[in-house]
Amino acid sequence: MAKGSERDLATMLGDPKKAIAAMTVPMLVSYVVMEVNLFVDTFWTSGLGPEASSAISTVAPLYAIFGAFGVGLGVAASATISFRLGKGDKEDASALAGNTMALGVLVSVAVSAAVFLLMGPLMDFMGADDIADLGREYIMPFVLTSWALILHSIVAGILRAEGGGRRSMAVLVTSAVVNMALDPILIYVLGFGLTGAAAATSFSAMAATAVGLSWYRSGKMNLRLTRKCFILTKEGIMDIVGVFVPRTTESLINNVIIIVQRVFVIACAGTIGVMYFNMPWRFVMLGCIPAQAIGASMIPVCSSALGQGRPDKMTEGVRYSVKLTLLVSAALSVIIIVFADQMVSAFTYSESMAEHKETLAWVLRLYGFALVPFALTSLGSSVLQALRRSKMATGVTFVWAFVKLAAVYVASLYSFEAVIYALVLCHYVILSMMAAVVYREIKMKKNSASSTSI
Repeated sequence: MAKGSERDLATMLGDPKKAIAAMTVPMLVSYVVMEVNLFVDTFWTSGLGPEASSAISTVAPLYAIFGAFGVGLGVAASATISFRLGKGDKEDASALAGNTMALGVLVSVAVSAAVFLLMGPLMDFMGADDIADLGREYIMPFVLTSWALILHSIVAGILRAEGGGRRSMAVLVTSAVVNMALDPILIYVLGFGLTGAAAATSFSAMAATAVGLSWYRSGKMNLRLTRKCFILTKEGIMDIVGVFVPRTTESLINNVIIIVQRVFVIACAGTIGVMYFNMPWRFVMLGCIPAQAIGASMIPVCSSALGQGRPDKMTEGVRYSVKLTLLVSAALSVIIIVFADQMVSAFTYSESMAEHKETLAWVLRLYGFALVPFALTSLGSSVLQALRRSKMATGVTFVWAFVKLAAVYVASLYSFEAVIYALVLCHYVILSMMAAVVYREIKMKKNSASSTSI
């Protein structure tokens, strides 16, 4: 076993602040590169015209379904495996890793079939008949290669579970860099258009998965992935599903909300309104990267602390993560609000997109006020994953779905501008809900530990 992997595991099981800081830096780098990749994607595809951009924005929730299952399984791997490592049980941890990957392959088949069958009806439901063919052109490569899209997230989650933040970074960065290199070649040089953009993403996921698995094949990691590990067991499935199903359901609820929102947006602003609604949000997602990196680092650290029977270390890690997220997201929110006009220039370089710059900048400026609550809510969900209380996060998201859709629907009866105002205000509502639930769950976990020790 490589000394680096042993050192990473020791760091994760040690001081929570140092462990989170050590893992956050590589995770931040990887997430930044991945988000830059999305911007490069948008840059190249926006050159295909506003219809292509609207098509991608419209079918984005369908593509996000693959990501939801991949992230859900990755989080499940991170939380369950790190808990086992905290208890010192490497054999069970290795079995969980293999079971998660095997389950990922099976899930990918079912998800591809579902997306293929839902594609047509959903385009009709959203009233996007004018761009339906372009939407299908973009989605089909993902349907055929969903296994890679899901597996590369799982492998990254397994690496994080044993404290391998830098190796997890290498997996995610490989995916982004390969995609950025292939985009212009497949879209323009070979003339595949939107199909080329999607194919570039699929090929990059395959490359990233190969990089991650190469470390386990070489025997350099703490976990040992033997053939036996890939045989699904009832205990392994139940452990994984306990985190995976609620976490994935939470993501799917968000995707359903996004799909229904698009119906309201199209009703009051046409399909071009979807572009106004969606494109500026990518900057908010970029601003949320630090919170996502902190959350991804905090999950294995706090889960392993619970595995060690140290709720005090878990609480210390959560408190540190909240303070760091609040500080960074507040600073980035100010930057978005001040420099909104300059930021949307990246999407309006072509002549056909220039006329939309003013509206895109206005939307982005308002979205800037939603960054802080959005980032803290995302972190709150990660805290509940670490506590293995994923169902609570799903419950909050479910209630939030009705509040958000009701607000957006009422706003759409007035104007597109009212929709944006309603969306921003709703993010403060969900933050208050998530904060209350997280506070209660942490208090219950500490009280439970105190009772056990007595």
